[in-house]
Amino acid sequence: MSSAKTTTNHTTIKQWVEQRGGHPAHVKRTGDGDDDPGILRVDFPGYSGGKTLEKISWTEFFEKFESSELAFLYQDEPDSRFSKLISRANMDEEDQDEDQKEDELEDALALLESQHREVEALFERIGKSGSARQKSKLFAELADQLAAHAKIEETIFYPAVCDDDTSALLHEAVEDHLKAKRVLAELLEIDALAAKFTAKLAKLEQMVREHVKEEETQLFAQVRELEGVDLNALGKRMRRRFKQLIADEPRTKVPSETDAAAELPC
Repeated sequence: MSSAKTTTNHTTIKQWVEQRGGHPAHVKRTGDGDDDPGILRVDFPGYSGGKTLEKISWTEFFEKFESSELAFLYQDEPDSRFSKLISRANMDEEDQDEDQKEDELEDALALLESQHREVEALFERIGKSGSARQKSKLFAELADQLAAHAKIEETIFYPAVCDDDTSALLHEAVEDHLKAKRVLAELLEIDALAAKFTAKLAKLEQMVREHVKEEETQLFAQVRELEGVDLNALGKRMRRRFKQLIADEPRTKVPSETDAAAELPC
């Protein structure tokens, strides 16, 4: 199994499972109580263990995943559903090093830029998708990425870099977020194959691209000049929070965040 990999990255696990139509589950009656899901599994349509498996939320899954110090072994091929939960003690050193690099060496700006590229790639994949099922799945992934990305910017990144020099750009950024959330909330209510979905998605993509361009060419340049901001520590904190958010379908909270722009301390 030359393509087998092991990871503890929540986003990687969630995306791998959902891209193959799967969902998190547990073996019934194996927990220590109502709050303990017991033995974790990943379940796929047609692969279920009969009545022994029960679907759970990603939040429940990852809470148990972390408390049990598990890792996710999987085969990184598009048509493969092979996966297994193993102890982190059994992870290869190379895989452990890769996860550590992701968590510790990516500073805040590099993290946001990599998420920008992921979002741009998702817009492109949606545009090329023909089936309603695939388009809907990709849009849900895009909406989750946008919602979680906006949240870590508004609650962690923007407040941390807010000062007299960056204030104007940051206030413009949260207004951009508000406009994008309103369009995103509308899209969440529209069938993926409807003509108005395509038009609104194109509008959202243009808004996001303009926002990203301004951030990367203006705001980030100013942030790099700030004193007293530890971008590495900030990036680690943002990445940890993003993992928590993305596991809980953050797109579902977008409609409740469309009344006003996020508040800033500057």
